[in-house]
Amino acid sequence: NKGVLFPHMNIAARNSIANPAQGLHVFNTDIGSLEYYDTTFKVWTAYCSNCGVFTDTITVNTTAYLVPPGYNTVRIVINSGIIVSGTSVAPAISLVNVSNGGSVIIENYGGIYGKGGDGGAGGGNSTGIANNCLPVPPQAGNNGTDAVHSKSNSRLLIYNYGIIAGGGGGGGGGNYGTSLTSAGG
Repeated sequence: NKGVLFPHMNIAARNSIANPAQGLHVFNTDIGSLEYYDTTFKVWTAYCSNCGVFTDTITVNTTAYLVPPGYNTVRIVINSGIIVSGTSVAPAISLVNVSNGGSVIIENYGGIYGKGGDGGAGGGNSTGIANNCLPVPPQAGNNGTDAVHSKSNSRLLIYNYGIIAGGGGGGGGGNYGTSLTSAGG
């Protein structure tokens, strides 16, 4: 019914200890692990391997949020009224850097939105070649991006109190105009 509570400190506070003693123990809040100091090698050694913990509270609107590499446990909180949005090439939140087998918890009180795809170009006729009108077919629209993109070998738990929406695909381009010289719709 008893225990030992080691001093809790982040890496900066731990590194400010002048001449730490052999075997000095601290709980490192940046990585979520108990560490001890080795005077022979002058290093802090964690008791767990790959125990990095990353926590972040998003308090301003953000685009293409990317979790930094090297973390096994991730907790992200999105405050109320805050929007995290994707771009045409990146999801709103990317978890691809989470260590293999890692765990992620997202608490969403705001909005996580993937970007919708761009619409396709309309069909028409090419006027760039002298004395020739070549038809240009309509182009397909682009895919939208994910709201959250994770790895298949990690665990993801989302507490959603806001909105999460992936971006829809863009519409296709219109067909040719009514004559060989008119632009497409």
